[in-house]
Amino acid sequence: MGFNNVAAAPLSSRVQMLEGRPTLIINDEPWVPLMYSLTDVPGGRWSWEEVPQRNIRLFAEAGVRLFQVDLFLEHVWPEEGRFDITRARQQIRGVLQVCPQAAVFIRFHVNAPRWWTAQHPEETTLYADAKAKPDDPWGLQRIIQEDAATPVRISLASEKWLQAAGEKVEQFCRELAVTEEGASVAGLQAAGGIYGEWHYWGLLKNEPDVSEPMQAHFRRWLKNKYGSDPALQKAWGQAQVTLAGARVPLLEERLQTRDGIFRDPRTERKVLDYYRCQHELVADDILYFCRLMRKSWPRPLVLGAFYGYYFSVFGREAAGGHLALQRILNSPDIDFLCGPNVYYPAHTEVGDPYRSRGLLESIRLHGKLWLDEMDQQPYLKSVQDPGYEAGVVNSVAHVRRNTLFTFTKGMGLWFYDFGAAGQRLNSTAAEFVTGWWDHPVLMKEIAGLKRFLDQAWKKPYRSEADVLMVFGTDCYYHTAIKPELNPIGDRLVNWTTLAAYQAGVVFDALHQDDLARCNLDQYKLVVFVNTLVVSSEQQRWIREHVFRHGRHVMFFYASGYSDGESNSVEFIERLTGIRVARVQLTQKAEIRTAFSPTPWLLDDKPFAPVFSITDDEAVPLAEYVENGKTAAAKKTVADATSWLIGLPPVEKDHVRKLFEFCGVHFYAEPGDIFYSGGGALVLHSKSGGSKKIVLKNGRSVSLTLPPGANTVVLDSDSGELLLP
Repeated sequence: MGFNNVAAAPLSSRVQMLEGRPTLIINDEPWVPLMYSLTDVPGGRWSWEEVPQRNIRLFAEAGVRLFQVDLFLEHVWPEEGRFDITRARQQIRGVLQVCPQAAVFIRFHVNAPRWWTAQHPEETTLYADAKAKPDDPWGLQRIIQEDAATPVRISLASEKWLQAAGEKVEQFCRELAVTEEGASVAGLQAAGGIYGEWHYWGLLKNEPDVSEPMQAHFRRWLKNKYGSDPALQKAWGQAQVTLAGARVPLLEERLQTRDGIFRDPRTERKVLDYYRCQHELVADDILYFCRLMRKSWPRPLVLGAFYGYYFSVFGREAAGGHLALQRILNSPDIDFLCGPNVYYPAHTEVGDPYRSRGLLESIRLHGKLWLDEMDQQPYLKSVQDPGYEAGVVNSVAHVRRNTLFTFTKGMGLWFYDFGAAGQRLNSTAAEFVTGWWDHPVLMKEIAGLKRFLDQAWKKPYRSEADVLMVFGTDCYYHTAIKPELNPIGDRLVNWTTLAAYQAGVVFDALHQDDLARCNLDQYKLVVFVNTLVVSSEQQRWIREHVFRHGRHVMFFYASGYSDGESNSVEFIERLTGIRVARVQLTQKAEIRTAFSPTPWLLDDKPFAPVFSITDDEAVPLAEYVENGKTAAAKKTVADATSWLIGLPPVEKDHVRKLFEFCGVHFYAEPGDIFYSGGGALVLHSKSGGSKKIVLKNGRSVSLTLPPGANTVVLDSDSGELLLP
């Protein structure tokens, strides 16, 4: 699978659904989306330097032919009146010097150059709660070094920036495409915002953007939505507001929620509108640059961006997450999405589950390719260290686990090499770093994985999951914007899914708007994780299509509490078929169950709203420790069993028990991580030893693994060992 000499002819590329998975096609041949990438960090940025050249060569010798390099707009547009693509050509040429058959992807950062930003201070972001801080002197640090604070950066609503940067992006594409080096370009990634990842400035701790460009954009957005002053006044409940005078909400308006952790849509529509406007703006910026790239490149090529981050967004989704996902997925102007792997909780150690940031089943169903940026450092130690050999063993299991997770989801990844930049990011690193994977055993493993994937990608893809976990994005507009104000939001998503992996569950992750695209027949259990906002139309669809065929349907916390226009316990009842009542807790949120010896504890402080089950036809499963009211129950509804769990299960034992009641398949006793898809069953074990695995077809497989970390791959039907 692949091409022998891509440099012989200019590359054309696309993403196409083949055998059930989004597939990278280069010069009409499918190619496994496994890539090696240099970083934007000095010391590992330029492909022609000694250490990057060494690592490109190692990956080329392992069979990898896809390589990515970073480039910033200011590298080709260093000052007014000067434009020069020499640096881009050098970057590509550095790869081709080592691997003439390479297909090169360029991550092209489109943020305004520093000099341009300095010339146009009126176009920069103004934070609602802090002053912008100029960058420290640059020296040899990253261009994006200060991005995560409150830097002086262009407003993503600046039309002047979009116009100027857009013209240069078009020029870049036209000029590079006709060069000898441009013939080897297979893809472009439009990068912007924090670290190029399209988070709005201030994501982690601060609130954007009250600049005049954003004020003007917000007014245009409101005019497009409401059309007239009376319509706006009615929606906002403000008799004096006008389309011409409306302002971005201030910090105190954003921090307020009038219904516990929820906003009341009837009285807080202004804030809901602003955050939706901001997220649609970022999505439209991405699509704008992708359209320009497609129009300006004379051959078909794949276009993508960092977008679709859902897990591990630090509880700051409204401030700068990726909430306009459907706007991106429904666009023909983008072919792939990408993002770093999950950064928390429990993500780096052997025995932890590796996982992607995105809702991969939704992305697959839309025909888009997802590429993980796998930036996890292996566990290599100095040869003199007593733990050296264990570090090598753990690193092999680590690389195999990470690579094969993406394969089981029908997706791909790149190795993002901070080691090539001379960076040691943890204390277990080797004393002299020339590349994170620069070790003969690891490179042999990567070569073996590439050979395995070359064959495995030829087979039809199918998901082996019998659990579907459904997530929403509108809920982040409707709930408090900081973790300290919303103690349930982050844990509801990130800790329940971690617990599911640790419990041994194989599940697919889907956006609630994509339920109609999904083949529900394969799933025994559908879990609505944080679908706190469900429209009346979606309510009906779920009741008509999900509550079927004896399926189990599980709802966490306040599923459906809002329909987008108002909040009501009646909406929960209509969605779940179970009667509920609001209950007040004055102590920490905690429940106890008959089937678990340990209470479920969510947070050390109370929050609202909290709901108890009052349905006489429902079977009680748990109660609140504080007042004894029913906290979880199940009930037969239509041709299904509806489960309502008042507090989300964030421990693996709780998830395991609940899902066992629903007849979910578990491959083994708790303790190991399983992934399954594309005909492969992946077992990741921290401790090795004897393993008894029960395949979904009932066949049993016994393995004896050596001590220490192991990742093994079995045929999901026969149990045959595919990668020993």
